[in-house]
Amino acid sequence: MAMNLMSTLKGSLLEGFFPAGWDLDALDKICSRPPEAITKREPWWNKRFEPVPCETLADFDTMMGHEIAMEIAMARKAKKPLIFILPVGPMGMYRWAVYFLKEWGVSCKHVHGFNMDEWSDGKGNTLPAKNPGAFQNAMEDAFYGPLGKLTVPKNQRHFATKAALPKYGQQIGALKKRGARLVTVFGIGRVCHIAFWEPHFAAEFKSVREWKAQEYRVGAMLHPLTIEQNAITSFKSRTTLVPTRANTVGPEPEMPTASAPSARRASRASSKPGSSSRR
Repeated sequence: MAMNLMSTLKGSLLEGFFPAGWDLDALDKICSRPPEAITKREPWWNKRFEPVPCETLADFDTMMGHEIAMEIAMARKAKKPLIFILPVGPMGMYRWAVYFLKEWGVSCKHVHGFNMDEWSDGKGNTLPAKNPGAFQNAMEDAFYGPLGKLTVPKNQRHFATKAALPKYGQQIGALKKRGARLVTVFGIGRVCHIAFWEPHFAAEFKSVREWKAQEYRVGAMLHPLTIEQNAITSFKSRTTLVPTRANTVGPEPEMPTASAPSARRASRASSKPGSSSRR
């Protein structure tokens, strides 16, 4: 007889705790697969999706930072605007993106950054920009500030306040009409979210199509797993500092015009933009 979460869930304090759409048996089956099976192509993968294994967290930070820098360098060379939807978590890749861009001398004047989320109250009010807990403050400290004279212009840095977030869709649409490429950088949360678009939101929609059409949410109610994860990773386990709400982009502004494997393959071929080996 198996003794695990699924077999002991009924009548426990966790019954009804997990998102309703979670199939725990299916999740367990996926997690039981050996690590070497993770990169085996599945029939539902986009043909342009290419997983790149990272041996350590340090490798991940460096490779992701290089990927971001390569996207910026290639768009600069092509004389095209570039849209980034950016997270605050993960964060380690930003110092490497800064490092490569400074080494290469690549300006970010063509970059438009849209932060995907921000802590809020139930009405969408957010912390002051310079508050140590604000995502805007984190981005200025980790990315925009260290870039110095190469940085993204201030009027091209967008943060998920209740005034700015509703304008993202229109602004991104206008940039795409000018030929801009849209790249979404993200981490997947403990509750399997991207940005703060939580899995329990799905119960509000009649179809996947309707769910995908959502552009944003102000004062979104966060799942307890999200709150506790952030307490551990961002607030030194001080759960009392973590807000229960956030402003967040939805699936619609996150959808990129193209995936990024071309840059990924280029980063393997050359560590310096402009090399003849880069596509």
